Amino acid sequence: MALADYTKALKLGQKNYRSLVSHGRYGYLSVLDEILSDSTIIKGESTIGTIEIPIERIVGTKTAGRRNAFAANFMPLLDSLSEFASKWSHLCDALQEEGLRDPIIAYEYMNYYYVLEGNKRVSVMKYLGSSTIPGKVIRMVPYPTEDRENIIYYEYMKFFEKSSINYIYFSKEGRFNELLEEIHIDKEHYWTDEEREDFRSVYINFSKVLGEKISTDEFTIGDALLSYLSIYGYEAVKEQSLTDMQKELSLAWKEISVVAKADNIKLHMSLPDQKTSLLNRLIPEIRKMRVAFIYDKTPKTSSWTYNHELGRYYVEQVFGGQVETLSYEMVSDDITLINALDDAASMGCQMIFITTPKIMDASLKFALEHPEIKILNCALNTSHSIIRTYYGRSYESKFLLGVIAGSLCKSNHIGYIADYPIYGMTANINAFALGARLVNPDATIHLRWSTLKDSKCSAVEELQSMDVHYINGPDLITP
Repeated sequence: MALADYTKALKLGQKNYRSLVSHGRYGYLSVLDEILSDSTIIKGESTIGTIEIPIERIVGTKTAGRRNAFAANFMPLLDSLSEFASKWSHLCDALQEEGLRDPIIAYEYMNYYYVLEGNKRVSVMKYLGSSTIPGKVIRMVPYPTEDRENIIYYEYMKFFEKSSINYIYFSKEGRFNELLEEIHIDKEHYWTDEEREDFRSVYINFSKVLGEKISTDEFTIGDALLSYLSIYGYEAVKEQSLTDMQKELSLAWKEISVVAKADNIKLHMSLPDQKTSLLNRLIPEIRKMRVAFIYDKTPKTSSWTYNHELGRYYVEQVFGGQVETLSYEMVSDDITLINALDDAASMGCQMIFITTPKIMDASLKFALEHPEIKILNCALNTSHSIIRTYYGRSYESKFLLGVIAGSLCKSNHIGYIADYPIYGMTANINAFALGARLVNPDATIHLRWSTLKDSKCSAVEELQSMDVHYINGPDLITP
């Protein structure tokens, strides 16, 4: 029986070897000793202990001794009549009857594993479809560099130290911390067994549903899962059945693949010549349309909302009977947003403006379920294909205002009043300062926040008491 298994494994190995060689790639296992022939790149070794090693992360051997016995996929290459084939076959029988008794010994480098003892065990376990294998692991730690892969690996080591999770990996910097934010675990917190079990369950289910869609170094399962969690939320995903997850993933796949490959998103600062209006480009077939505006506050309590209301009235005036608008106020959480979005959809709205990025997650779910409705969110820091974003380039006018203030100011002291350090505000402040220093290198910008709760006086009064007479005030019209 096991000899038949060896014959099947041999065919898999030969197929993998021929495929790699035909594409000009190396067909055998990688050898860690050759990869680390320059010993100066290694900072040191650390003993990880006995852990479950993801078999897909085992890519080679520690030494060159058994390299040619296996193809790069760890399937055997030696003749079925060889002593090696006989030992492999007997091991296959033993593992199926008794299970694995002894852990392998492996070295880990850059989150890939290289076997020192147990190559045949890895080969058989991989052939039998096991996803992990127990192993005693020694980590080879490289010196930190500015290389992207090295930065990601150091982030992984910090994540592993707290979580003991080694099966998830990312292709971009910063995503381990993003994952912790999505699952609401502090980066300094040591994971409990329950937290590890919950996350592993989510990861395994997601991997099953994902199937063969992806699994490369450029776009990992971790990348896709992180994007999926950002849309549906970790607590909701934990409760999803495989059927529900399959349905939601089918809806969200295009969005997930775009966001996970964020490096491929390009920013174009100019548009090609267009003879049609923006409205007709967004919805070209519709001559008469209904548009909804969703606010988290009211025009009376928020200058941000008030200015959007002015824009809504302006749209009605300019387009006349071509565009009908309606608005929803005090939509500040997922529940009220879902109610507002459902109502707007039932009212036949073809376009919806959501004027705050704070309720983006529920917006994404609605957009996935209603691809026929155009959703626009007033934000700078989103990269979703199904939700368009808009924001004024106010930093350009702020630069010019800074030039004017720097030219007029005689004392070299200029005030700037801002409300919240969010989104485009930082760019506005920097642009203003650059404009002022362009014409007056000695200028100092005194920044004050108008929304501080315990301030004894207004920001204007504080700046005037400092003999500052040129002050950039609030940006928005106050209702």
